[in-house]
Amino acid sequence: RTQWEDCFGSFGQAGSDCDTNKGYSYARFDLGDGFQVDVYNLHADAGQDTDSQLARRNNIDQLIAAINTRSPAGTAVIVMGDTNSLYTRSPDDNIDSLRSGPGLTDVWVELVNGGVVPAPGAEIDSGCDTDPSGPDCEMIDKVFYRSGDGVILTPLEYSALKTEFSDAGGDLSDHIPVAVLFDVFAGSTTTTSTTT
Repeated sequence: RTQWEDCFGSFGQAGSDCDTNKGYSYARFDLGDGFQVDVYNLHADAGQDTDSQLARRNNIDQLIAAINTRSPAGTAVIVMGDTNSLYTRSPDDNIDSLRSGPGLTDVWVELVNGGVVPAPGAEIDSGCDTDPSGPDCEMIDKVFYRSGDGVILTPLEYSALKTEFSDAGGDLSDHIPVAVLFDVFAGSTTTTSTTT
């Protein structure tokens, strides 16, 4: 686990991001026969003030540098977590650099939004209450992936687990968990795996 180099907000101000253990974790999973997939889980700086936006952009840049160093081209990668970013929110413009930098694909963009990255503008949230897995709900929790040499990751299904993470007392988290079902081909073996 790596702490972010930049944060903003403490003692109840601007989301108190500097008082929490935010950053990213990294794990390399052995698929057998020398095939591997690198998995990154992140929680970026929150808040919409100028300093929080700058810290969040720096968080994403730090993550991209880590991916490019630890998981160079040819390495299969899954990146997931709370980006606190939206494509539609122009101060979060470098969230798209996760796609262009390390060459990752956003599963929601690919499977749900027809391959179209939303342009900056009004938030896409009209379906978040009724269909958080649909094209009318862009969430800040995102899943990205990239296939590698001998490892092909194919997302089969994207879902937001709205009802699965609630009980009689209400929601179990302040976010609706996002899940992706992947088909994983490593060498000559195919398996199915769910990433949440």
